[in-house]
Amino acid sequence: MAEIDRLRSRMEQELAREGQGHFNIKTGRGGIVDIEFLVQMLQLRYGRRYPALRQRATLAALEALHACGVLPRDDFQLLMRGYRFLRTLENRLRIERDQPVEALGSEGEELTSLARRLGYEGDDAAARLLTDYQDQREAIRACYTRWFVQERGQTQ
Repeated sequence: MAEIDRLRSRMEQELAREGQGHFNIKTGRGGIVDIEFLVQMLQLRYGRRYPALRQRATLAALEALHACGVLPRDDFQLLMRGYRFLRTLENRLRIERDQPVEALGSEGEELTSLARRLGYEGDDAAARLLTDYQDQREAIRACYTRWFVQERGQTQ
C-alpha cells in the first residue's frame, strides 16, 4: 500500500506541474489518477476475497467495490461523481483543443468558454466551474488519503 501511495505522490510531483492558476485534472492533486490508484489499491487488497472486483474499467470497479461492501455509499457516490466530473471536463477540453489535454488554467476567455459549454451560465460561469473543480479535487484527495492511511494501518 505504501509503495502505491509513494508512486502516486511521485507522479503528482513530476508530471502534474501544478502551480498558481494551473491545474492538472489527470495527474494533479485530487485528479483522475487519485481515483484510479485508490480503486486499484482496493482491488488488490480485496480482489482475492471478492472475485467480482476484478474489473478493468474504473466505473465498473467502483460499482463492484460498493456492491461487495468494500466501499461505503458516501465514498462510492463521491468517487463516482468526481470521476464523471473530471472525465467530462477532460473530454470537453479535448474537443475544444482537438488534442489530449490535462491542463486547466484558472482565468481567461478560454475558461469562460469552457464553463459555458459545460452548462455554467452567467458572468461568473468560470469562477463557479473553478469552485466546483476545487471542491471535487479536495474531496477526492481527502477520500484517497483516508483510505490509504486506513489500509496501511491494517497491513502493518
